[in-house]
Amino acid sequence: MRYIHITTNETIEEDEALDYAMKKCGLQFTDNYNSQEREEFKEMFIEWFFSGNYIEEDDEEDIPNLERDLEIADMIYQQNLDKKWGIA
Repeated sequence: MRYIHITTNETIEEDEALDYAMKKCGLQFTDNYNSQEREEFKEMFIEWFFSGNYIEEDDEEDIPNLERDLEIADMIYQQNLDKKWGIA
């Protein structure tokens, strides 16, 4: 699995996702968490961080570029409408 930023097309692989997201947010782990807590945090944090301007893409799927381009275009269109109407 990988995450693709909708405006920059930057690709973050799943095994780099946690480090990338934590670095972007200025966070780091401490030794105060057990492995179960750390795993729960990892799942929730990655889901939250990549829920905005990223498209999730599975490695097994061969998603045509057209489908991804349409998703990106739709999000950009929606953002422009929000700006136009003063919602953003």
